[in-house]
Amino acid sequence: MAKIRIIDSSDWELLRDVRLEALADAPYAFTSSFEKENAFAQKEWRERLTTSTWFLAFENRKPVGMVACAQGKYTMPDEYLIYSMWTHKDFRRTGVGAQLIDAVKQWTKAQGAVQLKLWVTLENNSAQRFYKKAGFTVTNEQATIPNTTHVCQERVCPL
Repeated sequence: MAKIRIIDSSDWELLRDVRLEALADAPYAFTSSFEKENAFAQKEWRERLTTSTWFLAFENRKPVGMVACAQGKYTMPDEYLIYSMWTHKDFRRTGVGAQLIDAVKQWTKAQGAVQLKLWVTLENNSAQRFYKKAGFTVTNEQATIPNTTHVCQERVCPL
């Protein structure tokens, strides 16, 4: 069982390393790119950790997964958006992803949230199955990721 931990701005290098590994491993799953984020300065990584809550999963002290959540212009006051979900390829289908989602659910519920929202690309079938199993249902909302042809579908999960 992985250990899940919320990280803060002092963990910026850890976030940078995990995020860049995720972007290199699964570029189709993100709205950004390795090239863009590899150019980020320390300030940008630290800022990221102040505008969202980031959860990392660890196995034997090695980060093996991540997810972020935030409130903002795309959410209702009692809703959080989940994004940047990723699990290292060696730990997929081992329960690490479910542990990350469960940690987000517990934390956001404690913050007063009643619903989680996320977007997943239509071609990412394994992610669609994972989110369905985690309790997320499809809405009628779809959007194209800017500067790509990838279409995303919104999913929501009541808490």
